[in-house]
Amino acid sequence: MTRSADRRPTALLTCVGDLVEDIVVRRTGPSTPDTDNPSSITRGPGGSAANVATLAAAEVPTRFIGRVGADAVGRDLADRLRESGVDVQVQTGGRTGTVVVIVDEAAGRTMYPDRAAAAELAAVPGDWVIDTGILHISAYALQTPDSADTVCDLATAVRLGGGRVSLDASSADLLVALGSTFTGLLDVLRPDLVFANEDEAALLPVAEVTGRGGCYVVKNGADPVFVHEPDGTVLEIPVPPVALVLDTTGAGDAFAAGFLTSVLQGSGHVAAAERGNHWAAASLGVAGAARAVPPVDPAPANRHPVHQYS
Repeated sequence: MTRSADRRPTALLTCVGDLVEDIVVRRTGPSTPDTDNPSSITRGPGGSAANVATLAAAEVPTRFIGRVGADAVGRDLADRLRESGVDVQVQTGGRTGTVVVIVDEAAGRTMYPDRAAAAELAAVPGDWVIDTGILHISAYALQTPDSADTVCDLATAVRLGGGRVSLDASSADLLVALGSTFTGLLDVLRPDLVFANEDEAALLPVAEVTGRGGCYVVKNGADPVFVHEPDGTVLEIPVPPVALVLDTTGAGDAFAAGFLTSVLQGSGHVAAAERGNHWAAASLGVAGAARAVPPVDPAPANRHPVHQYS
């Protein structure tokens, strides 16, 4: 399937969350404490919600809502996001956040976030979510009370406008830190879609999502993706082998971007998961979060069997 501007839907994908600078340190040899270590270092835009918006803008009209510092780094990040085709609506103040990502030889990554201004999102104008078809929320935006209140207000406005709500669980540590607060936020947000990896899903049971009427998409690395529908149906979508795994940073964001754009274009959840897998696979061969998506989706003839349970 090739991209074509004439099939872009009118409904927006609006992403709310972090826009920060990623500093990715990729180890190129054994790590020895208290001395120099060989590495390859790259800097670039990051933040889960911003990553999703950047990738999705190639397929659907996309908006980003967040907060950056009143500094040159923040201005540059916002400008680069606009250059990717995203409608950028940001507050400014304080200093721009940074995430240091350490990537080991096995492509695993350890992150050291300093969210700074990104954690200080406050009330935003309601017209920032006008025409939103899906509001995609990074759970990082729920970490502080004022930001969580803002996100809940945006979700309510989107629902009143006939749109849907998507939530990425984002981090197992975050779920632990929020505890019962996260469950309370689910009651308010009532997301139509929730994305989680296997560690996050271990902390957020399926019933917590499907029992609120949401579809729960659980990623398991190289193992199949499971899509739990509210009616009890479970879809199992195999993950094709990946030839090159350089860095897992942003792979989950690439999956979410592929899934959400496919849904906005009218596809079912199987095709959406297949695009998500395709985009995530492409991001694994890039240092840092991917800023461009594959030129074509996987052809239907190449699809693996999909198992369905009910």
